[in-house]
Amino acid sequence: MVHHLDGYSLLIVSTYFKTPSDYLNVIQVCKKYSETLDKLHYNPIDFPSLFKKLETLHVYTERSMSLIQANDLKHPDDVDTQRRVIHLPVHSTSLPSPFLTTYLTVEFTQSDFKTLGNAIPEGTHRISPFAFQTSTHTSLYIPSTVSSIDPRTFEGCSSITSLYTKNNQFDHKVCYTLSKLFLNGNTQCKVVEFLASDRRALNYTIPESDNVLFIGNGCFADAELTKIEIPSQIVSLGDFAFVNCSYLTEIKVPKSVSYIGKSCFKSCGRLESFTGRGVVCVGYHAFYQCSSLRSVEFARDFSVIGQRCFAGCFMLSKIDLKSVSKIPRGCFENCFGLKEVVSSEFLLRIGVSSFRKCSNLRNFRVPKSVIKIGDSAFEECGVVFCEVPETCETIGKACFQRCEDLIAVTLGNKIQRISNEAFSHCTSLSYVKLPEQVESVGKNAFYGCQKLINLVIPPTKFTCEENCFYQCPVQKSKFAFHVTKSSVGIKQNKKACRVKMFLKSVF
Repeated sequence: MVHHLDGYSLLIVSTYFKTPSDYLNVIQVCKKYSETLDKLHYNPIDFPSLFKKLETLHVYTERSMSLIQANDLKHPDDVDTQRRVIHLPVHSTSLPSPFLTTYLTVEFTQSDFKTLGNAIPEGTHRISPFAFQTSTHTSLYIPSTVSSIDPRTFEGCSSITSLYTKNNQFDHKVCYTLSKLFLNGNTQCKVVEFLASDRRALNYTIPESDNVLFIGNGCFADAELTKIEIPSQIVSLGDFAFVNCSYLTEIKVPKSVSYIGKSCFKSCGRLESFTGRGVVCVGYHAFYQCSSLRSVEFARDFSVIGQRCFAGCFMLSKIDLKSVSKIPRGCFENCFGLKEVVSSEFLLRIGVSSFRKCSNLRNFRVPKSVIKIGDSAFEECGVVFCEVPETCETIGKACFQRCEDLIAVTLGNKIQRISNEAFSHCTSLSYVKLPEQVESVGKNAFYGCQKLINLVIPPTKFTCEENCFYQCPVQKSKFAFHVTKSSVGIKQNKKACRVKMFLKSVF
């Protein structure tokens, strides 16, 4: 059994040492370790004087770099033939490398642009932020050695419209302003992200290339784009990809596109139709405030939709959600023109303000699978009848508040509480059947339901909170409350004696 490292193994381990004392201590352990420093032909740390048989000098710090430049860092042997590897970032103006010198990180900066112009030298590894901020050139060639482009590289530059690159493996999402893109052998490039804010009107065709798979974040943000052709190899549209493209009227994406990122088409005010027959997932705010959007088409198995996805789409009249299990917060809020929703038989939740202010949504059948309806889900909607299924356990606050066309409501028996203001100001509501398991009716639950004359209540005891039936001319009911008549707030007509109440402290 080996209890210690052999000399070769220790040599490998020693390349990970951090301080001179690590080396000085180890060579004193035993005789076979004593020659470790002589076996190393390069310096793993920034103390080259420790290593007597140095062949390649590695420079790690600014201090060592300045000593080299001052020609003060020398080796007793042949300093002129000694190879050097510079770990510090250097400017592209340092290229080409001096004889026997290798730069591991060469960065093209704004100062390099002032010296070299648009000519990025071969050997450059990355391009820094704002490098082309003052450029007036219209085209740019990026050499094959570049592996990283900062997301802010072209910020403030509106002149570059053509970019040429070859065999680049970018480790950041690439960003640039362009109208033409030529890619060869680039397997990881995400086509453009965070374009400059200045745009010109254009028609754009993304090139057919197996290497371009994504339209990246912010790709055409704020562009005066009128038409876009997306090739069949694209699989996703990134976040904010077309945000504020106010001249875009129609877009069709190939079946290969399955994902649309958050705020992708947000505030595209003239967008009238979207066709994406392969899309199964749409991020939040994806079509937010697309005020001219009339029709959308997704995949048959479209199943995931983000918060406020279609909020403010005034002209949208129909939506197919037959594979969606959850309608999230504010998804169709302020969709005044929405008339038809094809809902899933597997729908479980209707989120907060999902259909708030959908004033033309008159017929919406709550599926029998729904277990929860969120706060203000149908507030100020145009629904006429509402039947909450037996599966539903919760209806939120102000759920149907100010649904002025709502006539009748039947609530499933699993509901134990009618939330505050759930049906307040439903001025046409005339019939309500409370669930058998109801335990309480919340504050202002039926406040201002001026036509509520038929209230079917269970034969069990339940509690009403303040003003739950305020201004309600209920006449065909028997109550067993733990509250006073004034707190219930039922409207009384003394002349017609239309209200008959039986108030008891104990049922």
